Amino acid sequence: MRLLARLRRPNLHRRLAVALLAQTVVVLLVTALALFLVLRQFLEVGEAQRLERLVGQVSVHVASDKHDVLEFDHDFPDDVHVRLLHQGVVLAATPGFPAIPVDSSLGRSRSAQHQVLTRELREDGVRYTLQLAGDPTGTQLALRAYVMALAVIVPVAAVLVALLSNLLAANMLTPVARLERAAAAISSSRELRTPIQGVDATDELGRLANTLQAAFGRLADGMDREVAFLRAAAHDLRSPLTALKTRVEGVLANRRDASAYRAALVEIGLDVDGMVRLVNHLLMLANDGAPNDLRRLDLVSVAGEAVDSARAARPGVFLTTSFAPDTPEVAGDATLLAQLLGNLLDNAAHHGGGAPTHVSTWRSPEGGAVLCVSDEGPGIDEASLPRAAEPFFRTDSARTRAGRGGPTGSGLGLAIVKRIVEWHDARWELNSAPGSGLVVTVRFPAPLG
Repeated sequence: MRLLARLRRPNLHRRLAVALLAQTVVVLLVTALALFLVLRQFLEVGEAQRLERLVGQVSVHVASDKHDVLEFDHDFPDDVHVRLLHQGVVLAATPGFPAIPVDSSLGRSRSAQHQVLTRELREDGVRYTLQLAGDPTGTQLALRAYVMALAVIVPVAAVLVALLSNLLAANMLTPVARLERAAAAISSSRELRTPIQGVDATDELGRLANTLQAAFGRLADGMDREVAFLRAAAHDLRSPLTALKTRVEGVLANRRDASAYRAALVEIGLDVDGMVRLVNHLLMLANDGAPNDLRRLDLVSVAGEAVDSARAARPGVFLTTSFAPDTPEVAGDATLLAQLLGNLLDNAAHHGGGAPTHVSTWRSPEGGAVLCVSDEGPGIDEASLPRAAEPFFRTDSARTRAGRGGPTGSGLGLAIVKRIVEWHDARWELNSAPGSGLVVTVRFPAPLG
């Protein structure tokens, strides 16, 4: 079966060699045909010029010879026939004159495979017609010899071209085979950052090698992020699971009344809710598909509802708003945008140290909507700012608060915000300096239509 499959679909080497052979043979045949036509034209022109040169000699001879049968000296070509006519009547002709119409027009013509030269001859005031016909045998023999030579040369040339095409195809595909071996070696060793030979070349294969190396590099980066993500997820899940197990064991270790059990179950439920939120966040980050049902939404309304929910959940948090009346609508998903705002407000509550948080919207110069959430907390240092949206990343101050039992998040809030921003084809900016708070600005594109 494998042999049949290979026969049905030849490899690239064989296809390239066949393509080179086919192109060369076509060029040979076209060139041979063109040369045949040129040779035939050359022979015909030469024959016509010969007949032109013989007209003068024939005219003198015909004027002195009034016999029915024209006879010339031995130096006159045997393959040229002559005929003299008067008003369409044959007066004299050489023996074996071909069957050529007597009413041929003056000048050159072709009849019965002969080249015919017809001229007007005047003698003693009488108008005669003189016809010279060249025998085509010489031209035909020359063309036949040319065709026979081609019948030998073309097959021999085709065989040589086939051998050269095979060698040329093998030489051209050598870098491709090298790339294939390099890719196979990288795949088997899983060392995706191994340099590939040929990346320094400037031709198409060099660009292919660069593309492969870049793809392998991105794949390696993705695998590294995946490993780091799984390790961080396992760590963040292990902590609440351990706490939950400890709480359950503590409840079961001692007999308690119903109210104590109820209070313990409430605390266990809160722990479970936290793990559910963490798992939901992980699932959202694992989802690569953007929502398909984006609709025109009033960003001011979505932001207002998110602020109201945050105030209800955290009565002690001070939130202020300023929504520009001309804030345009956005194309988005209401649930996702609400989660985006909720995560930004939660982030400000966890890391703002109880400082006020301000939410504002306005119209950008490009016509899109802009959403801004800023707090007056301790902010993020410049070194940590580029990594703020990485999953499970926490600044030193956040880890310090967690170690002291202070409020902390899952480390996924800004990562989810980034994903939601990307799903909405928006852009976002994080600006902060130690002691000046964090400013998150999301710029939405103007909705179409």
